[in-house]
This record gives sequence, C-alpha cells and structure tokens, in this order.
Amino acid sequence: MVRNRPTAYGPGGGSASSACLLAAVTLCAVAAVGGLTYKRHQRGLEDTVGTQLLNIARVTALAVDPALHAQAQRSLDSRSAAYLRIKRELLTIRNEVLLTTPTYTLTDFDPATRKARLMVVSDGPGAPGELYHVPRALIDPMRWTFRLRQLLAFADPPASQGLFQPATRGAHGHAARGLRDGEPPSGA
Repeated sequence: MVRNRPTAYGPGGGSASSACLLAAVTLCAVAAVGGLTYKRHQRGLEDTVGTQLLNIARVTALAVDPALHAQAQRSLDSRSAAYLRIKRELLTIRNEVLLTTPTYTLTDFDPATRKARLMVVSDGPGAPGELYHVPRALIDPMRWTFRLRQLLAFADPPASQGLFQPATRGAHGHAARGLRDGEPPSGA
C-alpha cells in the first residue's frame, strides 16, 4: 500500500495560505524595489533635463547682443528692428535645441521680489516690459546667469576661449555669430 507523504502544500502538510503569504511578500518586495528604482531614475532624468535647459538659457544669454537688447528695452516696441533681430535669434536657438515652448529674454531682474520684465519673446504671449514673476526654483540659476553675463562683458578670456568673447569688444563668439549669420560655427 502506498502512503501519501506530507508535503508543504499537499494533503496533510502546510497550507495554501502560507503559499499566498509568500507570494504577497514577494510581490511587495518587487514593487518596493521597482518603486525606489523608478524614483531614483526619475530624479536623475529631472536633473539631466534641468541642467540641459539651464545650459541652453546660459548660451542664449551669451548669444544675445547686449547693445541690441538695450535698444529693444529702450523702445519697448515689438516691431522695432532690434526686437525682431533678437526674436529671430531666439527662434533659431529654440529650433536648434528642439524646445517646444517659447523662449524669452528678461530684464530688470530683482531676486528679492522674484520679479523681472519680459523683453523679447520668440513666439507666444508676452509684451516687452510686461511683469514676469520668477518661480522660486529659478532664482539662483537666474542670478548665476545674470552674473555670468556681467562677468563676461568685462572679462578678457584667452584666445582659446573664443566661444565666449566679451560683447564689449564687438564679438559674440563663433557660436553666436553663426546663429546670427546663418553659418555653422567655425570648427563645426
């Protein structure tokens, strides 16, 4: 006669509820690890995209001719030659880096009140001189960008750093010149 030996899940041994418990614990562990991995990668992606956008903003700030921007600021006319030329540059940059939202320049930035004024908008809403409320998360990056622009306007970088030559010397770097003249930067 053959006797049934007890097993963990067979007749006379263990229970189906312990198998369900094991499956539930395993599922929870997999979900927790998956959730943590997702969060970590999401933060990494946000940091990468944020860094890229800040770099685009900084290069754009360096590419815009400050004298031309001052003309647009004085006139506050979206039909002026200075405004239209800067707008064309912003559109070129926006299209080159595949941004889907309008780009714009700001002036009269006040970190204490978190306010600035729109000056030139590539496309979309916003008139020259219109008040812009700066999001809290952008205060430091904007402060750094405005400070960088001021420093480069008075600096005399070595010839090897020709990309960011000071605007006061009439040169806006090879990249900016290429964007304005429709030619690729030299060395590209």
